[in-house]
Amino acid sequence: MKSPVLFIMLFLTTACGYHLRGSVELPEALNNIFISNASPALKSAFNKIYGDKLTKSSTEAEVVIKILKENLIRRTISTDTSGYSNEFALVYRLDFNILDGQGKILSANQKVRLNKSYFNDQSGATLLAKDSEEALLRKELYSQAVYAITSKTRAVLIK
Repeated sequence: MKSPVLFIMLFLTTACGYHLRGSVELPEALNNIFISNASPALKSAFNKIYGDKLTKSSTEAEVVIKILKENLIRRTISTDTSGYSNEFALVYRLDFNILDGQGKILSANQKVRLNKSYFNDQSGATLLAKDSEEALLRKELYSQAVYAITSKTRAVLIK
């Protein structure tokens, strides 16, 4: 009785276009990517997601992502009655160009803007946990930036 229901559910999720994150079919040109001028954290995120597709030099690459500007800041969103910050936002801004393997600009001045917020009550019992939460949110921002860059690059290459 359960197997027909399971089969129908599986069929419906595949028929609606649902795919796991990261299972996007990439253009052939994205098999050899070079990342230029990226921070170590962004390079690490690229390496984690596209490890075997990254090249060591721009001469080997079919697509070059040249980072123009990268900025990650933490802002205070709210304070408590004693003036301590208790809610923060991480804001990540990134400007980049998409180039082909010969250095020709395919798309100039692309922008990615991402943010995450979290609550930090500044108490000693949760302070270490909140530092870990912020580090995890930073990693998530970098991973989201990689997916955003890939999406924009894919759109440029498919045109």
